[in-house]
Parts: sequence; C-alpha cells; structure tokens
Amino acid sequence: MVSVKLVNINKKFSGTTVLKDMNLEVQDGEFFILLGASGSGKSTTLNIIAGLEKATSGDILFDDRIVNKMGPVQRGVAMVFQDYALYPHLTVRNNIAFPLKMRKASKEFIEKKVGEVSNVLGLEKYLDRYPRELSGGQAQRVSLGRALVRDPDIFLLDEPLSNLDAKIRSQIRVELKLIQENLGKTFIYVTHDQQEAMSLGDRIAILRHGKLEQVGSPMEVYKDPVNQYVAAFLGEPEINFFELTRNSNMYSSEEIILKGIEAEENEITAGIRPESIKLKKERDNDVEIKIKIQTFESFGSYSVIIGKARSGKEVRVRLAEIPEIKPSTEMAMYVPLDEIYLFGKDGNRIGKK
Repeated sequence: MVSVKLVNINKKFSGTTVLKDMNLEVQDGEFFILLGASGSGKSTTLNIIAGLEKATSGDILFDDRIVNKMGPVQRGVAMVFQDYALYPHLTVRNNIAFPLKMRKASKEFIEKKVGEVSNVLGLEKYLDRYPRELSGGQAQRVSLGRALVRDPDIFLLDEPLSNLDAKIRSQIRVELKLIQENLGKTFIYVTHDQQEAMSLGDRIAILRHGKLEQVGSPMEVYKDPVNQYVAAFLGEPEINFFELTRNSNMYSSEEIILKGIEAEENEITAGIRPESIKLKKERDNDVEIKIKIQTFESFGSYSVIIGKARSGKEVRVRLAEIPEIKPSTEMAMYVPLDEIYLFGKDGNRIGKK
C-alpha cells in the first residue's frame, strides 16, 4: 500500500491558475474522493498524481518518495476513465491481458492473472465476448479489470461511472467498494456526484476553483461544513438559506426569527437542511417557519415538500413520515435551534475554526 501527499501544488495553464497551494494527504489503503463541480480542478489533480500532467510548482510524494520526475509507469499507478477505451477487435480476455502482454509476461502468468481478475469482477462468462457484445456496466468492469491485472500500488479513477444508467451505477458502486476493501489498495476517485462521494469515500476532499474547501469523512463534511459552499454542495434536497439582519437581541428575516445567537456581524446567513424541519414543535427554542405547500412527493421511505414562505422564498422539507398534506395548505413547521448553521458575509461558518 502507498500513501499520497501533495505539498504546495500549483498548476497554471497559459497563465491561468487551475490549482492553488494544494496540500493534501491520502492515506494507505484509503478510498479517497475528489469531489467538485466542473472546472474545480479535480481531474487536473488526478492527472498530476498520475504523472500525466506536471505541476507548475510543488511536490508529489508516494510514501516519502518524491515522484515529480517519474512517468505514470514508474509511479506504479493505474487509471480507469469515464470512457472505457477498450480495444474493439480484442475479446474481453485479451483486453484484460493487454497490459501484461505489453510487459512480455509469460503465457502461464497472464492466464493466471486474467482468471483471478475476471473472478473478482464476475466476468468469467464474458471472456470470449467482444466489447460490442457487452453492456455499459460489463464494459466498465473490463476497463477496471485491465487496471487490476497490473497490480498497481494506486488506482486512479476519473468519473468512471458517469456514462452508466442509475441502476447499473449503483450496482457498480457496491462492487467497487468491495473490490477496494478486498485489495486493500489506495483508490483516488474523481466525481461531481455527491451520492457517489458519500457512498464510496472513506474521506472526501471538496474542491472549488482549484482550491480545497474541506477534507473529512462523508458525514463530517455533511454535518459540519466549514462554509456555505460546502453546505450547499452536499445534500438532497439542497439546504435552505435565509438572509438575516440583527434586530436588537435577535436576528430575523421575513421567514424566521433567531434568538440567543452569538455573532458579531449585523447580517448573517442561516442554513437549514430539509431533514431538520419537523412538523411538530419538540423544544421551547425550536424555530418556527410558516410555509404554503406547493408540491408534495412521496418516495416510499421519505417524502419531500416544496413550499413557499410568505416572502415568496422557496423552502425545501424532507420528512421521514408520509403525512397527508394537500397543495396550497399553509402550515407552521419547526427547526431545532442547534441544527441551524450560521454563516458570515464571507461565507465562512460562524464559530467553526
């Protein structure tokens, strides 16, 4: 197993900075996620780790070894891409075996490794098929198999599931996690999909415009966001934000009133996750929100309400129960005060170090 460390990494393309002062450490045997919107720098980061791109400045270390001047083969990495990039004229068996044939490995060794990998990935009955005869999920497994057969120190995966439909994507996610746990190898995985990040990652790094916003376990980042951007990036439905102004000993907007808040700024933003909003008041200091129901959707195990406050602001609510609510109903809902996030004008979390 190998740890990966990025030290003061900067990257510029034609004078434009795409990565700025990135410091990041991926632990041995970790399933690590680089999560961000398009243009956040996550694929560039992966390519620098792989050796496909050179950093403008800074160091890349595998364990304690600086690998800046090494190519991808010397670094012992294997990449899996969004595009399966399978050879159409080769069978599944020969696609998986291709990296070993390029190394001029013995026939016996190749057969042994292809057998092991196809067994792990459930591809035994497809070995004599061609890529055109495979489903998207099967093709992606072959692409993964071609990486596995090399027995690399580090697996780098760049949005490998984005071309698959939702059902297959969910299935492959489970398989990927099991494979990584069984191999005990370091996986670094790029995605823009928060669901993939939350379900796969031991830890997540959220990137924005080439800068790291926050690193932590999925639940740490979700429950304890450092700023407004991170709070908005994770969560389905998206978090609700309310702009509040100091008024004597309280902060208020047209939608909510917060008392007993310690903040120095005259204007702050309150963030309330949809699942924090309840139908009934449970504690004396619960915060009331009055909304008029616009739409109501049931998803079996939970329901989502989209309503509007009297100000016209949209409010999203996620409930574990399935209440009988009709559109156009006006009702009061409640939020525990300690489940409300507060953000300053700079977007950073108030009280979060």
